[in-house]
Amino acid sequence: AARSGAMMPRGRRGAVQLRAPVFEPVAQQPGGHVKKTPTAGLRPRVRVASQEPASRASVESGKASVAEAERRHSLKPNSDAYLQELRKEFPFQGFIDGAEYRAITLRQLLRVTSFASRWATQEAGQRQWSELQEQEGTPQPSGRMLTMGMVNFYHLNTWLLRPATQARSQQAPFDCSFVELLTSERQTPKWFISHWWGERVTGFVKCIELQAKTREFSDSTGFWVCAFAHRQHSLGEDLPQDPMMLPVGKAMELSDGMLLVLSHKNDSSHTAPFHRLWCLMEEYLLITGSWGRRLMLDIATTHGIEAQILTDGLTEREQRLEDKRSGEGSRCKMERESTFPIEVVEEGLNLNVESAKASLDSDRAYILNVFANRDRSQQPLANHPNYARVTSRLRATFAVAVWRQALERNTVESMRLAEVLQADIGRVELRLDMALSTVSSIGFATVVKGIPPKLRRLQISFQDCDQIDDGCLAMLANRLPHVLEELDLNFELCERVGDPGLAALAMALPDGLQGIRLNFTACSEVGDPGLAALAQGLPMGLQRADLRFTECAKVSDNGLAAFAQTNSVVLRRLRLDFRRCDHVTSAGLAVLAQSGGDRVAEDVRRDGLLTDLHMPGKESQQGRKLVLHFALPRTLMTCDMAAHRSTEAELNSVLTELAWGRALKEGWELVSPEPSVETVDPTLCSYADFLRRIYPTDHQKVEGMQTVFTNPNEPGQRLRPFFDKMLKALSYSNNWLLAKAYDIKKVVLNEEEVPEDSNEPEQAIMRLGRHQVLPSFWQLLIHLTKRERNFSIVLRSFSAKQLSIMQRELQFFCKGLHPAYSGQNKTRMPPRMNGEKGSRDLRLHPGSIGRVNRSHGCLKFNRYADERIIGGALTAGSSDDAGDEDEDRTGPAGSGDEEGEVSAVESITYRFPSYHEVYNGLVHNILGKSATAAIIDDYSYWEDNGKQASAGKLHVVDYNGCLAETQVQHLFFDGCVRPGDAYCVDVRDLQSGEPVAFSEADGLFVRFVDFYQACTDPEYFVKALEQCESKMTQRALRAQNPTDAGSCLPLSRLELCFSECSEMGDGGLASLAHVLPKTLQALCLNLSCCVKLGDSGLSAVAHGLPPELHELRLDLSRCPNISDEGIAALMRSLPEKLQIFQLDLQRCYGIKDPSIASIRHGLPASLKHLELDVQYTSVSVERKKHCRSLDDLLAWQPPSIDTLLSAPALPAEPLEAVARAAAPARPALLPPENAMSPTGSVRDIQLLEPRPMRMRSTTSVSAMSVDQPMGAASDPAAIEQPPVTAADAAAAVVEV
Repeated sequence: AARSGAMMPRGRRGAVQLRAPVFEPVAQQPGGHVKKTPTAGLRPRVRVASQEPASRASVESGKASVAEAERRHSLKPNSDAYLQELRKEFPFQGFIDGAEYRAITLRQLLRVTSFASRWATQEAGQRQWSELQEQEGTPQPSGRMLTMGMVNFYHLNTWLLRPATQARSQQAPFDCSFVELLTSERQTPKWFISHWWGERVTGFVKCIELQAKTREFSDSTGFWVCAFAHRQHSLGEDLPQDPMMLPVGKAMELSDGMLLVLSHKNDSSHTAPFHRLWCLMEEYLLITGSWGRRLMLDIATTHGIEAQILTDGLTEREQRLEDKRSGEGSRCKMERESTFPIEVVEEGLNLNVESAKASLDSDRAYILNVFANRDRSQQPLANHPNYARVTSRLRATFAVAVWRQALERNTVESMRLAEVLQADIGRVELRLDMALSTVSSIGFATVVKGIPPKLRRLQISFQDCDQIDDGCLAMLANRLPHVLEELDLNFELCERVGDPGLAALAMALPDGLQGIRLNFTACSEVGDPGLAALAQGLPMGLQRADLRFTECAKVSDNGLAAFAQTNSVVLRRLRLDFRRCDHVTSAGLAVLAQSGGDRVAEDVRRDGLLTDLHMPGKESQQGRKLVLHFALPRTLMTCDMAAHRSTEAELNSVLTELAWGRALKEGWELVSPEPSVETVDPTLCSYADFLRRIYPTDHQKVEGMQTVFTNPNEPGQRLRPFFDKMLKALSYSNNWLLAKAYDIKKVVLNEEEVPEDSNEPEQAIMRLGRHQVLPSFWQLLIHLTKRERNFSIVLRSFSAKQLSIMQRELQFFCKGLHPAYSGQNKTRMPPRMNGEKGSRDLRLHPGSIGRVNRSHGCLKFNRYADERIIGGALTAGSSDDAGDEDEDRTGPAGSGDEEGEVSAVESITYRFPSYHEVYNGLVHNILGKSATAAIIDDYSYWEDNGKQASAGKLHVVDYNGCLAETQVQHLFFDGCVRPGDAYCVDVRDLQSGEPVAFSEADGLFVRFVDFYQACTDPEYFVKALEQCESKMTQRALRAQNPTDAGSCLPLSRLELCFSECSEMGDGGLASLAHVLPKTLQALCLNLSCCVKLGDSGLSAVAHGLPPELHELRLDLSRCPNISDEGIAALMRSLPEKLQIFQLDLQRCYGIKDPSIASIRHGLPASLKHLELDVQYTSVSVERKKHCRSLDDLLAWQPPSIDTLLSAPALPAEPLEAVARAAAPARPALLPPENAMSPTGSVRDIQLLEPRPMRMRSTTSVSAMSVDQPMGAASDPAAIEQPPVTAADAAAAVVEV
């Protein structure tokens, strides 16, 4: 109880007692009297505070009242009669392991309140709960009777929870939680409830009832409430180091979100949750915990006699309304929340964790140390940078929650919402819903002003905000964070938004953007120039795009075709929505398909540039081999043995490179609140650069000052929390079972403090209490192995001793024996990587360890007598377990000049320059026999040459001025690389032998490792590798096809919506089908109400379906020309690997029973999910019954399809025939380069007049013709021209 709210009221006999706050305010008068100020709707109560003499009648009356009170106060919570009553009402049901599984249902909660109401009622002869005070250690009645409207959780705990849950001699020999009196079954929480114990129980229950009603929960839905889930008599247990291991953390992990319950705004305690440390920590865990998903935050309070709630996003009911009609769900939410009193949340904008309270000092120390990332047993610091960071994050969370209501009530400025949000500089995600609000340009500017600078994911909805215009989009464009990765903007029904605003937004899209979702539905001023500007502005590395232009009347084929020239050459998921765009026709789709299909990919394959370059699936990944070079210090390992730096010194040194500040006369002043690779302020410099400038020749002094950077009284002491964060991420104590198994007491930062015992290799790995090799490296090996990537590892180090430590850990990891990756003690079990059962052998064998001597220009490997090659795997001697003997040789195995190594019987030396020999020797001779190699680089040579990049670790690549080799990507990861300087990595061209400029090598052959992120982010190397591979793909395409590189769309998922596009017909669909990527995994086509679409187009799609397709969704509803023949052709060509199939044939009156038989016969064996809609078709009622589910359809055994349908034979070349016959003459498309003026001014965009094209759709392919080419309507002679022949159309489509 103490951990969940304020301190229990205590006092002395005769002293004025602290009581639960009441609704009616009480005013003290000069004479000591109390002035009664009853509140509307509430019965006034009088508190006797007068010390004046009273009349005899009043004295007699008082004596009677006292007598009555004494009789009623005879009830005590620990009396036998009362305990017997409790046990009768709430008998023990059984213990439930794990407090996180002790949620209480709404039905059970109402049972509790019903019981409480019977004991908190002023009825004649009824004993009643009362306020208690402690006298000589025993609770005694204080004189005030409790009514149900007064009962809070402190009262409930005193009178119900603790008495009912104490140990029972027979039924329960141990204390239990209250939920264990209600059920013996586990009850998993659906929602986590955060509240203050001073909250009135009646208001609390109203809030939960309202949330259950709003979110459509049943009365059996579980809510996790600490008072009912905890065992109140066992709260003195030690608190874990990791707050995620607390019951609140575990319960939150099982929940969908948190409901924050606040008191009535007239209640003086309504601000208490914002000043209680346990409440603040619950909210902090909600928004910062590693849940793997986003948890929602609802806020509820009582307003008058009713409860009100702010929900995070739309409820399920509102979402259903939104799906049926755009904007309806948002309108329902806005009306529901219109009366919410945001005043109760306003105090959350001023909270401060440093001044927040806890009932116990130990709890306060624990929570503040959690916020500061310090050891939980230490005394809390009075000030810490993390306190301000946590405070800013919590304030910003509440600002986002009430922004919309504040905007409607014009209180955004007075509540300082923009300043509060912008102060949260560490925020990486922001979601704002302003749909249907009356936001003006001023209000829009306030929203934009509040965008934090380091956002990575931004989602804002301005749906149906009719005052937003192009100027607003320009303001937003100027404020987009440069590190943004995901952007989701909704401007549906913003009729003032047009091409200039869209172009301004397109020009400002960050280069690192990976996903974008733009909704310009019903923006009548958006047209082809805006789409062309957007297509040009899409970043090259964009992977996901969802672009919606429904009902944009000015969009035509020109706008659709503009996306064929997008710069995004690695686009994997694309959705284009042109629903009800009357000027989008088959011609535009044909141009998009012919320009964006496999043409460029075929050229790439023909020229041998890159196998399956445009395909992002499994085949394309295996088409390129990865040779990944990893430096050990500051990249994979935490210390630097070559430079004699311990882990503590190395982590400090890393932070000096990432800390930015000002160089002053008296020294250097820290400015950046957290470490970062770059700074937005060019006037700042890192502490490491500052030291190198001040002491350019005294390297020893520079290193000495770097190694104590975050120590007390040092320039970087404010960054000590980030030092602690790295250490925490590396610590084994995060897994308490693992720490207990190996008796880990503390984390050792100096490797020399605890010498390793070579006789106990496992203990040597665990002796420091932390990882010596970063977990993100092990995660990369797991990631690549599970995806069956073709890769090799080359470990690079200046220190042979450090390499031997890495070799030992790698051997244990690959065999599944690494203590932290063994599947035991709640650790992860990686896939085998030791050559067993067909797995790849990633262990490092002695014969694969070489040494570079740059003075003599050679790379030398040693072979040993007991090594041999068996079945392509390197083994040792006759041991059954390959490499066991090798693992006992401590490093540098195979180097040839260290004690204790086995003598080599053969040396293999590769000379350089030229570099062909050393390149081929490493790639083919060494890595061709073993998947892992190591090279000990020449530290003396590098040091003697002034530590220049040209004398560093040799890294040979096949560059030749461009990209000569793309089948293999050599990539060097090194954390010592500096901005603009490879520093210790010498990148050389295989052909010329010349150094490759760092500007060319960066991201292609060399990758700087942000060691701070590599320590704290387990997926760091996975993400870094994906970025480097993406850049290699882009460069390869540009190098081979500089003019057409932008036209190849490497899609794995394609969604196109042309619903109600009356001119969309068979020709465009056939053109699209002809160029679908062969490894496309998901295809969704919405062609509803395309009246010119017929069986020919559907047949073309069927023959063009890629063999690797797993998901196919086709909406052909209201297409009158679709018949049984088209369905039969489709089902004959479904891919064998198809797992999800959705087919909508509503109101296709040509669909009859033979179609259902065709579908039944054509279902692939791999299909797992089927959605088939044949309502309002000519299918019989009996057959419709079989279409309800996949099981119903499989249970039906139809007759042979030949007896139901004689499908005509398809043309020999259906795709080419349909495409050429239906394609129009080349339209006058808008050149993308003309979308913007040379000066880039938005004002210079010229909107071309859309020229609609009409096509006549027939069922015969040979009879298809073009009625009227685009632009011919103004030429009378053109109208009289004869129809274009099939040969002319074929020639035209080739030209297009």
